[in-house]
Amino acid sequence: MIVIAIMTLVRVALGSIVESCICQGAWIWVSKSHQIRTRNRARLEDFKLFDEASRGFLGSLSLLWRLKGLHLSCIGALIIIVTHGFETFSQQMFVYVQRPTVYINETSRPAPTPFRSDYWDNVVHRGFQDVYSLALSTKSAVYSGILAAQVRDLEPQCHTANCSWPVLPTLAVCGRCVPAPVKVDCMEDTRSCTFSVSPNTNATLPEAAELDIFKVNPVNGSLDASGHKKAYLSMFEIMTISKRATATHTSAAQCALWFCLKAYNISVADGRSQQTLVRTWDESRFEAATSAHSDEHVFLGIPDIMNTQPKSRYSVSDRSLKALRAFFDSLTSGIFEHVSEVVNFSSDWIEAMWRATADLDSWIEKLSHSLTNEVREHGTIRDPYKTDYEGSASKLASYVHVKWYWMIYPALFLTISLYYLVATIIAGARDNVSAWKGDSLPMLFSRIDPRILAMGSKKMDVPKGLDDLGKSKVALAKNNDGYWTFEPHDSGREQDEEDNNLVLGALEYL
Repeated sequence: MIVIAIMTLVRVALGSIVESCICQGAWIWVSKSHQIRTRNRARLEDFKLFDEASRGFLGSLSLLWRLKGLHLSCIGALIIIVTHGFETFSQQMFVYVQRPTVYINETSRPAPTPFRSDYWDNVVHRGFQDVYSLALSTKSAVYSGILAAQVRDLEPQCHTANCSWPVLPTLAVCGRCVPAPVKVDCMEDTRSCTFSVSPNTNATLPEAAELDIFKVNPVNGSLDASGHKKAYLSMFEIMTISKRATATHTSAAQCALWFCLKAYNISVADGRSQQTLVRTWDESRFEAATSAHSDEHVFLGIPDIMNTQPKSRYSVSDRSLKALRAFFDSLTSGIFEHVSEVVNFSSDWIEAMWRATADLDSWIEKLSHSLTNEVREHGTIRDPYKTDYEGSASKLASYVHVKWYWMIYPALFLTISLYYLVATIIAGARDNVSAWKGDSLPMLFSRIDPRILAMGSKKMDVPKGLDDLGKSKVALAKNNDGYWTFEPHDSGREQDEEDNNLVLGALEYL
């Protein structure tokens, strides 16, 4: 409605200016002084063309064709034609766009803090002194990480379709597998070869044997609380041997999992959540129990980019770390054998690890991601009432967007119409034509040469007679008595006056 109103006002403003100028242009066009100056010849029917041009599209086209674009009124005709496209092109000036606006709900939190934790102690006391076991949720996360084909991201709560949060720091689990060399030591007296990654991970095979062996062995026994800057929860070695009579192929890797801090950039757009890792930090230190806390592994020197709050503490209890190590030791100890088409796995976990040897990096990433979800979802937040990491929800609202370059379209033609008005005023003063514009009274008080009237008496009642009369060439001039008179162009006196004026004009020029 606003666009239509604006365009209507512009078109009315243009119409009032241009229509008056076109009507005034008719008087200028038929004036004798204008015709002498421009050597054009006006016809009676031109009054009709100018009148129709001031009223509509087809009349403007006819006027352009008649004047061949050589008269000032052609500008007005073009403006009339162009203004008919205002309604169509005006729709391009304004478009409705949707932008997110902050959604505020005083009764609920529209974007609560996503899952995060700053303390991990998800263990269950079994009734014996200092005997703790992992909670079932943690065991399930370990099983899923080893066996599942993929691990999902935790979905944040967003009460609208669009939410954003500040950078979110949380306890997490990191993991990595690195290739390790396999040492081969063959003994001639026993006719066997020993393959080893470390003293604890080895296998002795007869030289003539043809088989496949996959072995996993934990090495957590070498870890102590104060000897590392990382809070390792599991370290294990993997060795694969494929022995044939023609050749023997070996591969090995050393894998580790440890607690770390991860900072995420989480957002929801159009109902779809996106989680991007900003930074990882794993430097920690063991702190013995005090009256304020139990034995813990505390993270130190956390960089500012992770957006941790001042005086915040991120730590993992030593008892939960030991419980995780013991649980992983039971899963990462086993062997797979393939001899004479007979396959034997010591456990399902060993089979899953054997199938992952082609891409250990993605497997360890999947396992650490599953454990990270567990730590975030079932970990502890020391101060759960803080709102530092709550997000902001937004809803899409419609706005009117103005394409300002389209405003040039009406503004340009409004400027041209003003120029046309000034030019018409100047042309009327130059040719000594009064500002009659579209008034019909000047026509009533104008005189008509008797020769033109004589032609009218013969053709007024004849079919197409008026069309023939309209082709009569006339000129409007003011006689000595002050009367405006329509004169025919074929008078000798008029031709003599025209020649005299041309001679005088040439002399003045010289």
